[in-house]
Amino acid sequence: MKNKIALWSCFILMSLTSFSQSISSSPYSLYGVGSLYDSNFGYLSSTSSSGMALPSDSFINNLNPASLGFMYQNHFLFDIGGTNTRVGVSFDGQTIQSSEIFKTPKDFEPGIDAIVNASQKLLADKKAGTAAGGVAGPLTRDKSGTVNAPHLQGWSGRPLKLELSTKLGCEVYLENDTAMSGLGEAVFGSGKNKRIVAYLTISTGVNGIRIVNRELEPSNMGFEIGHQII
Repeated sequence: MKNKIALWSCFILMSLTSFSQSISSSPYSLYGVGSLYDSNFGYLSSTSSSGMALPSDSFINNLNPASLGFMYQNHFLFDIGGTNTRVGVSFDGQTIQSSEIFKTPKDFEPGIDAIVNASQKLLADKKAGTAAGGVAGPLTRDKSGTVNAPHLQGWSGRPLKLELSTKLGCEVYLENDTAMSGLGEAVFGSGKNKRIVAYLTISTGVNGIRIVNRELEPSNMGFEIGHQII
């Protein structure tokens, strides 16, 4: 159950990093019939909007709402811990169809290869539309990798997000693993429907996070409560 909650929280990370749209600028309405709107992306404007019929697997064409069907709906989820790495896939955005657990390699390159190989195995011939997950240790300010991760020293300072995005061929969203687990517990687990949730984990390391109104409380570089001086 804990593993599923950790992977489910990856979906939340995707939604938190998405841009919200008002109904007036969205090709979809609350009633599902679509709203006529003349705005589009520069990519289409540069062709005098003649590309409105072109499908894309990376963005919704505002002038052609039906293009949503061309976007990959397969999600790859990962949790890189100090001891084990958990990965999973969802083909419907509602359930985790399959998952796998393996020992986390101490070095960066073998770790990336292990994650990519696991994704290919779980996705089979399908392509991931998005990928999201957590990693043990403090993250850089732009959340592109870890900094001084005590249990993943071979991963620290390496371009984790870039490497995964390049090899998986999709956008990757990265967050601290405890933050991801806490967010999943607050939204799907025992903290569901609670305004404030405090989450503590005692595993390979010790850490915690606070979730307010289903959102991670902002912090400079993560809480890392296991390293606080009392």
